[in-house]
Amino acid sequence: MSPMIHQAQPVFAAGTVLPDSYYVFEKNFEVQQITGAVLEIAADSTFELQINGKLVPIQQLADFPDSRTFSKINVAEYLQCGSNIIRCNVHYIGDAFLTYQPGVPYLQLIIYQQSEVLVKTDLSWRCALDSAYTQNLQCKLTRQLGFVYEYNANAPATVCEQAVAIAPVKGVLELRKVPQLNILSAPETFLQSFGVLKRCKEEETFALSCMRDFCAPRRIDELFAEFDREQVTELYTSRRFKLSGKEFAFKPIDEFPGCDGYYVIVDLQKESTGYITLDLTAPAGTVIDIMHGEHLDDGRVRSFVGFRNFTDRYICREGRNTFTTLHRRYGCRYIELHITNVSGGRTALHYVGMNLLEVPLDQQAEFCCEDSMILAHNQLAIDTLKLCMHEHYEDCPWREQGLYGYDSRNQMLFGYYVWGNYNFAAAALDLLGKSFDGERYLTLTAPGTVGRSIPVFTMAWITAIYEHMMHSGSTELFEKYRLQIDKILDRALSEKAPGCDELYAPGSGPKIWNFYEWCRMMSHLDEQLQSPYNLYLAEALQAAGAMHKFTGSAERGEFLQATSEKIVKSVKKYFFDPALNGVKVTTGSNELFEHVQALYLTHGELETTELDALLNKFDGKNMHELTFSAFFYYLRGLLRHGERAQSMLLPRLRKTFDPILLAGATSLWETADGSYDFDCAGSLCHAWSSVYPYFCGSILLGVKPLEPGFARFEVSPLPCGLTHASGEVPTPQGMIKVSWHLDQEQKMVVTVQKPHGLQCVISENIQHNISDC
Repeated sequence: MSPMIHQAQPVFAAGTVLPDSYYVFEKNFEVQQITGAVLEIAADSTFELQINGKLVPIQQLADFPDSRTFSKINVAEYLQCGSNIIRCNVHYIGDAFLTYQPGVPYLQLIIYQQSEVLVKTDLSWRCALDSAYTQNLQCKLTRQLGFVYEYNANAPATVCEQAVAIAPVKGVLELRKVPQLNILSAPETFLQSFGVLKRCKEEETFALSCMRDFCAPRRIDELFAEFDREQVTELYTSRRFKLSGKEFAFKPIDEFPGCDGYYVIVDLQKESTGYITLDLTAPAGTVIDIMHGEHLDDGRVRSFVGFRNFTDRYICREGRNTFTTLHRRYGCRYIELHITNVSGGRTALHYVGMNLLEVPLDQQAEFCCEDSMILAHNQLAIDTLKLCMHEHYEDCPWREQGLYGYDSRNQMLFGYYVWGNYNFAAAALDLLGKSFDGERYLTLTAPGTVGRSIPVFTMAWITAIYEHMMHSGSTELFEKYRLQIDKILDRALSEKAPGCDELYAPGSGPKIWNFYEWCRMMSHLDEQLQSPYNLYLAEALQAAGAMHKFTGSAERGEFLQATSEKIVKSVKKYFFDPALNGVKVTTGSNELFEHVQALYLTHGELETTELDALLNKFDGKNMHELTFSAFFYYLRGLLRHGERAQSMLLPRLRKTFDPILLAGATSLWETADGSYDFDCAGSLCHAWSSVYPYFCGSILLGVKPLEPGFARFEVSPLPCGLTHASGEVPTPQGMIKVSWHLDQEQKMVVTVQKPHGLQCVISENIQHNISDC
């Protein structure tokens, strides 16, 4: 059945619509009989939909203006026989961000039962600017993510009297491939700290005003006139105050001379993503500034960081206020409220927290071993992966939520060993593929508006399509992007490095950012004869060559893979320095980076003496350590080079990630410097660091696909000092189950259960038993 939404007209308010505008659209309609009703809806940019006053839990995907998606949901439970009213609040962003590309503002929806249309957008709809939201505030949360908002619940009700006009949108609507996010119930939260504040003046942003507030903590009996003693949880070293609907009523502000209001800091107990929700009683006009952040390293939420403003504003109506906005997804652990303009009347908290959001996922693969730290790390990595995938993969839920080619390649591969979420990965790869500039590279993020590209992120996208084929068994993405991939690689092979016909140059200029990792020269490398670009190019060539071979283009595949091998050999020829015992970044540099060594070991070979000397450097801290984003290559590179290199894997994993786990983190950090990196804007939730599921599934269990869809797969467990391990690895046909233990002679005994039809390859010198599930 073709989408019914094409029968609806895209509409919006007539005249000029400015960025950061909120409009309400409304329509009354009749329903004679409810036999099952379906809603299809699309908008630029986000929307909140109500039918008969009930909120419908449905979201809009960020997409390209000329390649639009619609969402679909059953809505029979929201309808009633007779008169119905549908109201839709649309936020038009209209400015460029890493998560959004400006398009034509529009709303397009239809509700139908079988072939009967109940209501659809057309010129009979009415609209108005939403009186509750401050229009065109245009204060950026971050340059990557979007705008903050100001919502006045005390404003007059919005009356829809303005006629709509047909919106001149481009492209054909297609049904979204990503499932609707599950909106979970708000969890229990706790008051972390609280007190009174002094505000000297209103600054240019809400965030700056809050950051410059003078805050003075108070004990609970000093600040609150009423609270339920049952809300107090006694811990070994402190007391915690539970927010679960019972009141925490503040004493009148005039009992605190010289103070302008109150502040509270709420702990969600762990890093969370979702929609912040408030429930409080206050006099009309009370101002609630809502700050959100991942830590309390400054003793409070870091609401203003450089140009970033992590603060929104809510203005209360008289009495009980409950508020949740679906226009923006938050990522944080702590919520800090600054409550001002509170003179007169009663002010009390009932609940502050978050309705959690999760993408629907298949059952998590099991893994077990005797090392509790490995199990804890594995679960921490899985939790971080979930926090960083919603409408697509995202780098961090707190400040960016951007889909990057390199970050998402890591997230996809690590996630395959947990859920085998091939369709979600395919949708993200497809979205990235649409960002191709037509000449050389994908843009920095999709569907964002960015004027530059990172060359190796495009190479990572090609490799990720290969890894998707190997894990999912699907050739659909490669067939769709075969010509584009070939164009990218052929263009890359036409760009010879200056003075060297054997290697290639990534290009330079304002539209190209030669980034590899956040480490010294590797964060911005503009020399055109360089090793890391050529190694990433070789990896992409190898991947594309394999995909061509699997799909019947053997000659093209052989050419690409032979070229890849030549590049790797040339990297050693030009960049390996016997005096330094390692591969240099540029021919003129005299320092070594672990990232480059790990990349080279993943694809190239060294003589025995060269390898021993290089491994000594890894052990001896004689190189710049690789950062979390590239740790995957450390595992894969050293795994290829014998027992000594393999013995270094788990100790290095522990050294790198134990400090984060032992610090009490509930998600993995962007870098080892945590919140203090990037001028105090470091993320504490970054899934490019979630390498443990790959380590557990691919190395400890040793499961790797040899042909697409695991038609042939390898099982080659590496003990890494353990005595036994067991677990599952998802495939399109079901779980591969592996268990192994070391016998009394320290020889490995392996048991494999596999879906019928898959072929398992295992070393003959390992005692094993293979059976179908």
